[in-house]
Amino acid sequence: MASVGKLRQKRVKATMLIAEGETLNLFHNPARLTPEFEDFIKHSDDIEGSAALVAILERCLIEWDLTADTPEDAEEFLCEVGAVVPLTACSLSKLPTPFLIEMAQALRAEQAPDPNLETPKRSGSFS
Repeated sequence: MASVGKLRQKRVKATMLIAEGETLNLFHNPARLTPEFEDFIKHSDDIEGSAALVAILERCLIEWDLTADTPEDAEEFLCEVGAVVPLTACSLSKLPTPFLIEMAQALRAEQAPDPNLETPKRSGSFS
């Protein structure tokens, strides 16, 4: 039997290529993106465009391994050189929009059904 608690604890890893030989690992919980939250974003007057993307990523992401590798990056993202950048709306807002879109696409790709899986047989009066 499945439980809502187990669904909410689900952790999925997505990996995206940043540069040749350099990847970013994103850990997220698909259960955090709900129709209720999507409706909230859609009807919020103060959340538009990239801000909506930041809100969605902040809600879904659990962890990442993006690091600040220069003193300037560390100062901008309020962390130590070599440390993982804090996963906050403020940090996400400082990243380029095309990068945020790529992150969202990487998460979406991990949620897509496997086309190689057989479609389950339906049973019941509506099949």
